[in-house]
Amino acid sequence: MTAHRALHYHLQQALDAYQSPVRTNYPLHHQQVSNLEAAIYFLNLAHQQQPEHLSTLLTLATLHTFQGDIDTAIALFRQCLIRCQSTPEHRRVLTYLIAWHHYQHDHQSVAITLARLRQLSSQSAGFLDRVLGQIERILTQPIQSNAEEPLHPRTPNSHALITLGYKLQPDGTLARPLRSRLNLTKKLSLLYPTSAIVVTGGAPQQGHTEAQRMKQWLIENDVDGQRIIEEGLATSTIDNARFSLALLHQHGIRQATVISHAAHVQRSQLLFQLLQLDSNQPTITVDHCALPEPHINQRSQAKAIKRNCYIDALRAIGLPAFDCPPFVSL
Repeated sequence: MTAHRALHYHLQQALDAYQSPVRTNYPLHHQQVSNLEAAIYFLNLAHQQQPEHLSTLLTLATLHTFQGDIDTAIALFRQCLIRCQSTPEHRRVLTYLIAWHHYQHDHQSVAITLARLRQLSSQSAGFLDRVLGQIERILTQPIQSNAEEPLHPRTPNSHALITLGYKLQPDGTLARPLRSRLNLTKKLSLLYPTSAIVVTGGAPQQGHTEAQRMKQWLIENDVDGQRIIEEGLATSTIDNARFSLALLHQHGIRQATVISHAAHVQRSQLLFQLLQLDSNQPTITVDHCALPEPHINQRSQAKAIKRNCYIDALRAIGLPAFDCPPFVSL
């Protein structure tokens, strides 16, 4: 196998592992590992094949952030900085470094690195500063789980409930977490009878999307089908936010409440806000209502929520997690 073919083979294997729905029992050399461990293994092989490849090293660093190994990721991002050969490459790597220094509350490193980015592009530095501000605000807000105490007043006929989808069962039926979200949606629909309801989720099973099954459940449980706006293309939380925002603008809606589980609502709300930062459309005010998850360790959940907010923020501003052209995935 030529060096070029070997590189492509390893990158394809890494991408397959990264995109795999098998998260915890991924087969690798007769062992069962996580899909991220497998992706990192193949990326390391690709990096050894062509160590000068910036995109491979950058993706390797990003996947370490997914695992929570931020120190290793920052060390790899610094190696990337040495390899940068253009201003766009420098801007990209500095953005990652600033974000993860910020995550670690390393204010001195944030200031130094942000100053370097500002020298290259004051616009990029200013935009990233706004993104980090949004993350801080989201993470300092309490998770709202009381349906009767909304964060914002509801304007009649200009508010929507947005229920985020969840993977359907193989037979196309609703999984328990999604039924829980729909039960909360029904409760809120009674509290806010003039609000529209957006159900968002693609990923079809047995010929039906998450959104179709969600709408069906709501109608069967006495929610007026005329209130329901169906979004059946989204395959990720970023898609949920992007496609739902487009529908809200089409319907003239200016306030929205995102409905999901407690581990999911903050980063979901963050995505809805970040995707509007550079928009020419009127701003849609977004809050959330969460389903509590009492059986999950609160401390470990808080760490995961924080990390996922930073991961999703970087993806939302146009930095794919797996970015080794032509092998690219959000």
